[in-house]
Amino acid sequence: MNHNKINALYILSSTNTFGGASKAITSLLSGLMAKGVSPTVVLPGKDGLYEELAKIGATVYYAPVRPNVYPKCKGLKNIILYIPRLLYWHALNAYSCKRIAGYIKDKHIDIIHTNVSIMDIGHDIAKRFGIPHIFHIREYADKDFNIKYFPGKEAYHRMFTSTGNYSICITKDIRKHHKLESTPSSRVIYDGVCPIGSVKTNNAKERYFLYAGRIQPGKGLLPLVKAYTEYVSKSGGPNPVPLYVAGETTDAAYCQNIRQHIAAHGINEHIKFLGPRTDVASLMQHALAIIIPSEFEGFGFCMTEAMFNGCLVVGHNTGGTKEQFDNGVELSGKEIGLRYDTEGQLTDHLCKIAGSQQQVFQETIATAADVVSRLYSVEVSVNNVYNYYIEILNNENN
Repeated sequence: MNHNKINALYILSSTNTFGGASKAITSLLSGLMAKGVSPTVVLPGKDGLYEELAKIGATVYYAPVRPNVYPKCKGLKNIILYIPRLLYWHALNAYSCKRIAGYIKDKHIDIIHTNVSIMDIGHDIAKRFGIPHIFHIREYADKDFNIKYFPGKEAYHRMFTSTGNYSICITKDIRKHHKLESTPSSRVIYDGVCPIGSVKTNNAKERYFLYAGRIQPGKGLLPLVKAYTEYVSKSGGPNPVPLYVAGETTDAAYCQNIRQHIAAHGINEHIKFLGPRTDVASLMQHALAIIIPSEFEGFGFCMTEAMFNGCLVVGHNTGGTKEQFDNGVELSGKEIGLRYDTEGQLTDHLCKIAGSQQQVFQETIATAADVVSRLYSVEVSVNNVYNYYIEILNNENN
């Protein structure tokens, strides 16, 4: 079956423009539109990503969709609100399901694509209309965000593999985590991070380390700050390389713990909180190194983005970060960054980078840029997703 035009419905969980999932879906939709895909996008708000996708020509609708997960149960307030939140979220999704059905009833949608694994509303609508559905599985859920699927992980896994459902996993490890390795209806397709030809490797470096990401427990900023504290102690000089922290705070209590640690060790003047930034690419280009300290990164969009921008990566050897390092070794025969397993090893890397001439890491930076341009370009990702759409539609119509 040859589709010259595919009408696709996308269900997104957030309007935030800074996250990897949001960046990935924006570039994916732009590329798919160039191939003749006509996207209709549903978002839970009318700001941020809603406006960006409307600007690129997507048809965008609002519906108050919510993840199908258990609410937080930490702290007295969350305990009190636990049952009301659970009931409210399900009521919102029931309402949203009707609303979305009204949007698409005359649009002849060919395929529904949910941009995360933690939402089942796309599956419900697809089942109602007899349309194939894709779960874009971007998260471990439990290991990275401490999220619990409702009503349970086993029920979700059955849904991933049920008739009419397909999945795109953003790494091999995430596919393995969700027990989809032997499932014919599942594919590993890496996110497209930057266009081919956009690599920047000849950057004049400035004297700072960089962390770029949300300030929340799973992203690992506190262990990084602890390792950095030890680096400051070992540096012995009055001017250690400062640490710049770029990103929004999504867990105030966690951020407060970090600030208390910084104050207790007297290193306030060495750590600069920049808040959310729109110039992260420039910060990457000029940093001595970016640190990716996540406990379990799903894919590591920021890591790949840094490599496209000619930035040395120091990464926690777990999850998607490890997979990207391993892919680099497999493809080039060389390490494409500095891995670490412990805070002590991270401290040693910071000391080595701070005490070395920039040219020491130029080969690593250049090799990393070559690897990511071959594996994680927007063009490669768009082609893989588009071809999977065609395969699914052919399968469904035979």
